Amino acid sequence: TLAGQEAISQPKISAVPVERAVLIKATSKQERDRRLQFDECFVPHSTQASVYEAIAQSHLSEFNKGQNACIVAFGPKACGKSYSLFNIGEFAGFGCAPRVAAELLEQEQIVGGSRSFQVSSVAICKGKVVDLLRPENTSVRV
Repeated sequence: TLAGQEAISQPKISAVPVERAVLIKATSKQERDRRLQFDECFVPHSTQASVYEAIAQSHLSEFNKGQNACIVAFGPKACGKSYSLFNIGEFAGFGCAPRVAAELLEQEQIVGGSRSFQVSSVAICKGKVVDLLRPENTSVRV
């Protein structure tokens, strides 16, 4: 804390990847610990490749069978949602979206296909929907 500021009590969060759960430890005696279950749970040192393999690869497989696919990142501001979905840099650090795009394009080249794809990316914050691919679009419908 900065001089003169009171310390703000922050919850202690523990990820338990094997059990696919997050444990939020109580910060006061009036609260209780909370355990949240997820389909997947990643620790801070998880790689982009491990996130892609666990989350997006199965969606890609279903998409190739004719199903629609949707990947949702949910969490508080600045927790890594955009990084996990979009990070672009060296391929090892690519997020899920560029990896999915690369995989789809590679598959199309192999089979000589000509499918069309529709992609959307939105952020919802405080009830406001923002089109991340066209920020000037202010009439986004969900």
